[in-house]
Amino acid sequence: MDNLKSLLQAKVKEKKKDKRGPRTPHQLLALEIAENFGKQNSRRDIAILMNMCKKYPENYIRNIWGTVKEKNISNKMAYFLAIVKNKNEEEKEEKMRNLKILFIGTSEFSVPALKRLKGKNLNIVSVITQPDKPVGRKKELAPPPVKVVAQELGLPILQPENISTITDKIRELSPDLTVMISYGQIIPKEIIEISNYGTLNIHPSILPKYRGSSPIQSAILNQDKQIGVAIMLIDEKMDHGPILSIKKVKTYNKNYLTLHNELAKLGATLLLDTMPQYITGQLTAKEQNHERATFTKILKRVDGKIDWSKKVEKIEAQMRAYYPWPGSWCYTDLDKKIKISKAIINETESKNKNFGEIVNQQNKMIVLCKKGSLRLGEVQLEGKNIISGEEFLRGNNNIKKLK
Repeated sequence: MDNLKSLLQAKVKEKKKDKRGPRTPHQLLALEIAENFGKQNSRRDIAILMNMCKKYPENYIRNIWGTVKEKNISNKMAYFLAIVKNKNEEEKEEKMRNLKILFIGTSEFSVPALKRLKGKNLNIVSVITQPDKPVGRKKELAPPPVKVVAQELGLPILQPENISTITDKIRELSPDLTVMISYGQIIPKEIIEISNYGTLNIHPSILPKYRGSSPIQSAILNQDKQIGVAIMLIDEKMDHGPILSIKKVKTYNKNYLTLHNELAKLGATLLLDTMPQYITGQLTAKEQNHERATFTKILKRVDGKIDWSKKVEKIEAQMRAYYPWPGSWCYTDLDKKIKISKAIINETESKNKNFGEIVNQQNKMIVLCKKGSLRLGEVQLEGKNIISGEEFLRGNNNIKKLK
């Protein structure tokens, strides 16, 4: 009876084995190594070995395995994995050292990535940035932030009015990889495709959410608890390309400027982590879910106008989203423009019909909203210096309402 039971169990096992289908060469090699290391019953170790055997040539794996088998050590599996990992890191470093990188960027958001790339002693063949622009009342020409840093780092710089006019020059540079961050121009397909590995981009949102020019501001306005950066491959459409990696952080009621600087540094770190994996084929770009895409707008100065008939949470979020530009502003009942640079939620429960009214609450400048109220920390009347809310109350008793 026991023999019959054993025979039936063996047949069941054989049927189950047959259902898995024929083994591929890399699977057979992984199973052979697992058995040799005494790991034939560990699904986790077998899965690790299968991935490894699939990635690398059989001769490469067998040579390392042969070396490990001769070692008189207890945990040969761990030793084997360590050697392969070290070889893998050496491969990454060699490929990165030989990589010719073209950097395209303009704004402050691009700067941390440029510094990190140069700090790793990578071969940046050229930096392309926007032309110097007139600024201030005197309209004096000022270089973009990326140009300033590129000059400090001793990198060659190109500043075309239109990037398509230097397509032939880019071909002469023969870059292996292009990194484009916050450039300010649409890059044509023929330039995107010049580099062997395409063009990488850092976008400050959790794509496909918030494509376009104001993703950080949109996340703050919508009171999202999380924001992030995405490393993507650029294609012909705006922020449409496949994703290589994403890193998320909490917003923690921060304003635009704080999150901008934080995400610029985070994006630079993520770029340096992603590039070697992408170049060595360990990381494959995944297409975005385009049906879930949302698009942001180009901000204008008028967007900073405060509507006191909104809930206090919405107004406070707007102030954080639009700091420092376009700023948050409104008019007094004497038709003077007033900018508000700092404010905190004072109270959220009460509903107010007389929203916009200024209330002196123990020498604190409180403004009523449709629901709740806001305590103003820093304000600036047009033509005047920035002052605290308390100072405003003392010097402007004639102003009773904001609109």
